Amino acid sequence: PIANFARLKALLLPAEGDLVTTLHFTLDDHGRCIVTGEVAGPVRLHCKGCAQDMAYELRGELRTVLVRTDDEARALMPASDVLVVEHDSLALVELLEDELILDLPDVVCGRFESCPNRPRLQYGAAEDVAKSPFGALAKLLGQPADDRDPKGHG
Repeated sequence: PIANFARLKALLLPAEGDLVTTLHFTLDDHGRCIVTGEVAGPVRLHCKGCAQDMAYELRGELRTVLVRTDDEARALMPASDVLVVEHDSLALVELLEDELILDLPDVVCGRFESCPNRPRLQYGAAEDVAKSPFGALAKLLGQPADDRDPKGHG
């Protein structure tokens, strides 16, 4: 359940539902544990591009080498994702949660330029602004624009 992912659920709207997880554990030639797998599920996110709440298929892939020391980790990085495990147990939720949070998009709706919900970026013709600085705003409000010179000359 998403409720088990404390940091992730704070970023979702609403924070409910289930994520399907598949993990495989293998040993490499040096006896180190390698965790591979994926986690996926439907969530709702707030799109920072168009300011709408939208459905999104969250999907994260994982390939992490578990090591015991910082020296082992330094020897494997940056070629591998590495996690130093100092004890005999590992909180898998935290490992998965980091990957999922990194995979969250800022713009959920895809390309901001083609989003049907994006806010308009231009609200009036340039000549409207030249006549009156508030001419474009008047058009938006459905009122006739005051075409007088802003300095009172006409």
